[in-house]
Amino acid sequence: MQAIGRVMLSLIGGSHLLGSGKMEVTYQGEKKTIRSEAIDLDGLNRKYGAPATRVALHQEKLDNLDPELRSLVALCTAVSPKERPDLEYLVEEVERQVKTKQPSDYGTKKYQQNESDDALKRIARELMLNANTLPPSGPEPGSGWEPSSDLSSLPWPPPQGPAPGSASFF
Repeated sequence: MQAIGRVMLSLIGGSHLLGSGKMEVTYQGEKKTIRSEAIDLDGLNRKYGAPATRVALHQEKLDNLDPELRSLVALCTAVSPKERPDLEYLVEEVERQVKTKQPSDYGTKKYQQNESDDALKRIARELMLNANTLPPSGPEPGSGWEPSSDLSSLPWPPPQGPAPGSASFF
């Protein structure tokens, strides 16, 4: 479950590499505080040493983040395995959100155009299926890879891709 949460966190633009912190989440309708690796979802960690423009861009992304998705990612990356949801809950929650959330739910968000089915397919293709990845063992020691440089290479908003039905779509 933690690995799934880390992937979701990376896709949103956060990192688990700088530790954990307390986060307020909603789980099964109840608010609670947990210790989670998803602290980037509450603001860019100062340990990155990112310039003010990068911090502002990260905050802009967070302002567009669905609160239910934030809670789900934080729960999946909880430090204590007892606080993480089980796979059945994760699948049910994702299915519920896919079935009930509409682009109009994000009408006040700056990047609402990224919430359509076509946009989500394009983003998944560009960030997951065609992504440049680190080896399974992670970055090589001394390679110079660090979260701030990796995060800054992510396009936002993601660039427009080919239309559905074209040869290169999925």
